[in-house]
Parts: sequence; structure tokens; C-alpha cells
Amino acid sequence: MKKLLFIPLTLSLLFYALPTKADTGDPVLTSRLAPALRCLLNTSGTVYSINAASKTSSTSNTKRVEVTVTKTGGKAKSEVTISTVSTSAAGTLTTVKKRYTFENGNYTRTKKFKVWKVEGLKINVRIDNKSFSNKFEYTVRVDEIES
Repeated sequence: MKKLLFIPLTLSLLFYALPTKADTGDPVLTSRLAPALRCLLNTSGTVYSINAASKTSSTSNTKRVEVTVTKTGGKAKSEVTISTVSTSAAGTLTTVKKRYTFENGNYTRTKKFKVWKVEGLKINVRIDNKSFSNKFEYTVRVDEIES
């Protein structure tokens, strides 16, 4: 039993002892040990009646992000709009990148979007409820992904 525990522990210690990018210039080794990219936004909520919810992430440090929108409940038809937000001295510029419509129904569905050219920009996810009497429950997650 001690040997079974010893082998995985030894392998994990060897893995963490491998050199990092600062130690070697080897791009293959560096890509395998790349640090985990951060989550820019992870939230959930409910949109009632004919209203909208808008969530804005922190600024992206990568060229691409993955936006995951999950319908977790409700029956409302809702439109998801993903856009980038750039703020400068001249004002705020919002650029629509993706649109998707969740149809009426009480099914659960997850939709993933990859959005490019977002380095230095914030990601805005807007959910518009298009139903008068139904609600739309959701979770939204925005993750940086490697370029």
C-alpha cells in the first residue's frame, strides 16, 4: 500500500520540479507549463419580463476569450449579445461581436462563444428577455484563452 501512494507522490514532485520559462528558452516545455489563464467573469442571475441584464468583465490580457452562457431555468425567449467595451479620453466605444437567441422552452442549454481581438478590452454580456410573462435564469462565464 505504501508503494502505491509513493509513486504518484514522486511523480507529482518531479512534475513541479521541472524548469519554467524563466529557466529555459524551450518553447515546447514552456507551453506545457503555462500558467492557468484567469476567469474574467463568473456570475448568475434571473431576467424577468421584458427587461435586460448586462454584465461587464474586467479587462482581458489575452487576444481571445471564451464566453459561456447557460440557460439554467425559465421558459423565456432571450437574446444574448456579446460586445467589447473600449474606454478612452474620447469616450466609450462598444462593438458587438456575437449574438445568439435562446428560444422559448424550459430546456437547459449551454452555448459557448470564442471572441477574438479583445486584448486590453472589457467584455460585456447583455441578456434581453423577449417574453412578457416568462423569466430567464442564466449563468455567464468569461475565460481568457491562449492566443
